[in-house]
Parts: sequence; C-alpha cells; structure tokens
Amino acid sequence: MTAENALFVAILTLAAGFFALNVQRLVHYVRLGFPEPRHDRPAARLWNVLTVGIAQTKILRDPVAGLMHATIFWGFMVLTAGTVEILVQGVFPAFGFDDVLPHALFVPYSLSQDVFAVFVLGAVGFAFFRRLVLHPKRLEGDDLEHWDALFILGMIAGLMVTLLLSGAFLGVARPVLLGPEKFITRGLGTAFAGMSPEAAWTGFRASWWAHALLILFFLNYLPYSKHLHVFTSLINVFFSNTNWKGERATMRAMDLEAEGVEQFGAADVEHLSWKNLLDGYTCTECGRCTAACPANITGKVLSPRKIVVNTRQRLMEKAPVVTNDHMDFSRSRLVHGEGGDAGTTTTAAVLENRLLDNYITEEELWACTSCRACVQECPVSIDQLDVINQLRRNLVLMESRFPEEVQPAFESLERNGSPWAFSPTDRAAWAEGMSIPTMAEALEQGRRPDVLFWVGCMGSFDDRAKKITVAFARILKAAKIDFAILGQEEHCHVDPARRLGNEYLYQMLAKDTIGTLDRY
Repeated sequence: MTAENALFVAILTLAAGFFALNVQRLVHYVRLGFPEPRHDRPAARLWNVLTVGIAQTKILRDPVAGLMHATIFWGFMVLTAGTVEILVQGVFPAFGFDDVLPHALFVPYSLSQDVFAVFVLGAVGFAFFRRLVLHPKRLEGDDLEHWDALFILGMIAGLMVTLLLSGAFLGVARPVLLGPEKFITRGLGTAFAGMSPEAAWTGFRASWWAHALLILFFLNYLPYSKHLHVFTSLINVFFSNTNWKGERATMRAMDLEAEGVEQFGAADVEHLSWKNLLDGYTCTECGRCTAACPANITGKVLSPRKIVVNTRQRLMEKAPVVTNDHMDFSRSRLVHGEGGDAGTTTTAAVLENRLLDNYITEEELWACTSCRACVQECPVSIDQLDVINQLRRNLVLMESRFPEEVQPAFESLERNGSPWAFSPTDRAAWAEGMSIPTMAEALEQGRRPDVLFWVGCMGSFDDRAKKITVAFARILKAAKIDFAILGQEEHCHVDPARRLGNEYLYQMLAKDTIGTLDRY
C-alpha cells in the first residue's frame, strides 16, 4: 500500500465514522417521537417508493422545475455506482468495474457516468438561474435562507466538474484506458492535448482527489443541512400512508380511555410520532405544499411548509438537550442555525419552550381547512396535516383554547346533533308530504329497506341543499328503489368536531351513530 493509499484510507475511515455518528444522532432525535407501526403492506409501500420516490411522479407535475430536479435525482442514482468504484479504487487502486462486469454491461455503465454528469451539470445550472434570477414565489417567504441551497448546488456542480475533468486528464495521460463510449471526456481531453502525459497524470490525480474529497465532505455536510432529504426521502416515502385509496383523509386514531395517558394531542415534538419528526428531516422546503394551500393563497398566515420546518427546528433545539448529545456542535455555523431559532441560551429556556406557541401559533392552526392539498402535493410524502391536527387536539382537549366562533358549533353539535342551531325535530321536515318512511317505521312494518338514505346536516337544514335532497329522493322513488331515512334519529357525523380537534365530542356522537345503525 502506497502512502497515498494509506492517506486515503485514513480519510475514508474518519469520514465514514463521523457520518455514522451523525446518523446515530439523528436516529436518537427521531426516537423522541412516540412509536408507530409503519411496516404493514410492504408491497404497496415498495410500489409507493418506485412511483413517487424513484419515478418522481409528483415532482414531474411541474414540467420545468420537476424535470430539473428529477434529472439531478436520477443522475445521483446512476452516478452512485461510479462513486462506489472511485472510493474502492482509493483503497485498491487496481480495482475497476471493467474487471467485474461483463463487457456488454460495462460499456453502458461507463457511458452513463459521462452522460449523466453532463445532464446533472446542466440541471444544476438551471437551478442556479432559477434561484438567482427567476425567484419563484414558492421558494420565497417563511424566513427561508438560500445560502444552504446554493452551497449544495455548488458542491453538486463541483462533483460533476471534477468527475469530467478526471476523465479528460486520464484520456490524455492513459488514452488506452478510455473506451470509445467515453466520447464526452475524450472530447474534453482535447483541451489538454498539448500537455505531457506526466502533467496530465498529475491533473488526473488532482481531479480524482478533489472529487473523492468532495464526496466525503458532501456526505458529512448533509446531516447538518436541509438537504438531508437526499438520504431520507425514499425512506420517508416508504413509511408514508398518504397515497393509498381509502386512507387519504383518515385522521390518526385516539384512545381517550387508555390508562396512564396524560397528553392528548401534541404541544411539543415528543408528543408527535417518529414519522412526524422524520417528515421534518425530509422536507425539501420546495414550497409546493404552501403554493397549493387555499388558506395561504387567500392571504391567511398558514404555511404548511413552515409547520414542517418549525417541527424540525424545535426538534433540533430540544433533542440535543434531552438526549445529552454533543454532535450538533457545528449546526448553527453550517446552515440555518436551527435550534437557535427561538433565541434560547440556557437548558432551562430550551425545556420551557415548546413547539406550540413558541414556533407555531394558534392563528396558523385555525386557518387550516383540513383539505389535504399539502399532503397531496408533497413530493416526498410528508403529512403536514397530521401535525396540525395533533396540535389542534391539544389546544381543544388539553387547554380549551379555540376561536370563540367555534364554541357555538361545539355546543350545537352536543345539544342538537348538528353544527347549526336547528331543532332536531326539523331534520326530516324536507320530506313532509313525500311519503318517505323512516327506518323505525319500516322496522315496525316488518320490512328492511334496501337503501338507507343518509341525508346529512346540509341536506336537512340548508335551503339550497334541501332542494338537492328532495330531487334525489324523487329520483329514488321514480326508480322504485326501496329506501328509508333515519329522520330524527340521524345526527351529524361529527367530522367538523374531529377536524377542529374535539376528538371527545366526535367519538361520543360517532358511537351514538354506530349504535343507531347497528339497530337496523
């Protein structure tokens, strides 16, 4: 082993060790969240990774920026094989995939390294232009800083340039080592055709070392950067449950009768699940969620991106204290200064802070309509709404804090079975004169209707919606369908109360509805 190899082995060992420590640190932080099983339906999860994660189907909804990002992502996937070869060659100089792969596979592999390096370099150039010149609206706001993104783009460009330069110098120093498929680096090598083989070899070694060191620096910078999503995005997509039919609008279940539970909803990061905290690591700050948010579009203060970024910021503030970790020493100097955002300077101040109020305000939470547009748009399957719902549950169930406009709705739901102050006796008033039986009346007659027409509160009380209800009932009668209604036995399905955080009221009325349906 030469001195050069020994030096590289030492650097590689230190870099790998430091990266492993950072991975351990981040895993410890995520474990502050409560456990949640996410290992069911592995086939569906893998399909999610293939479509959303690798095929970049959500990213490509934006044909311009999407293609740019997808090109960088796919380029990294292809160039990772070349990275492995380079790092192994640093330890074993004689190693090469040309000795391992059949020639029919090695040629396309060798070609792909040059081609994708050029593609990625072009995409990075457009990314710089987009951020520095075009300034898309969704990349602004939320007090975001752009230095980290520009630094990452610069490192990616540096990796591509050093990769291409090393090939170009090698083509001059050892032309026999480059096959005809390396026409790009051969073409670049013409710029150095006047160099002696010895000088070109020195240029090759310098480029090779620059590329290898950039790889290792990039690897260890990412754990301190918002671009940590490079590592976590596919993992996050695998553990998501946001893209399967039947679960799009499912809220997290809550056992209000569990023994020993003292916290309902979330006030701080330890009240969220480990997946919510992993979402924070994975956020790319692309702004697609905020750009799709109807509350934000109409001028409300809510930004789903800010909710996720704040969750990560609070985790980075509190986790080092409660885990007694010392690996975060470089954080504030490297990127966002996350963890110092709330201005805390002492351990006591850190522990007194919390996610709710210190980072995320009530006004933001109550602006959310629970439409899930943010979840639908997120290219890495983050569930912003789950965090919002958990924080609202804490506000309502633990602290009784909610807008005064909500109080009448809660009271009316509890007393009248609808969010409006209509008398329950008027629920079936729309059906007067239509000879529509109730389920109770049908049961008394000894028959079981084929269809239960669940009318709902809007269809029962709203003047415009009642016209739709009457029209639909007439269609059913004209089609000679045997149907009935619940009449006064029907009440609100209580979805509004649940989305507003009042899980207790929801479960109480939902159980009553289930009991009513079970009777028939």
